[in-house]
Amino acid sequence: MPTLIDTNILLHAIQPAHPMHAVAVAAPQRLMAQEEPLVITVQNVAEFWNAAHPPGEIQRPGPHHL
Repeated sequence: MPTLIDTNILLHAIQPAHPMHAVAVAAPQRLMAQEEPLVITVQNVAEFWNAAHPPGEIQRPGPHHL
């Protein structure tokens, strides 16, 4: 059965100093070793992007770039 990977797992996996980092990396690895399908949704990607890139950090194209 496919397992949905929560956005927090993704975020903690990229933060080595986070207290849950080891679990966030180990749990998906264990599932993959058991050949369990892992899935993310477009919502996960959007949440991940917004949390990993705080406002003002990235210049987004706008009408002033035309």
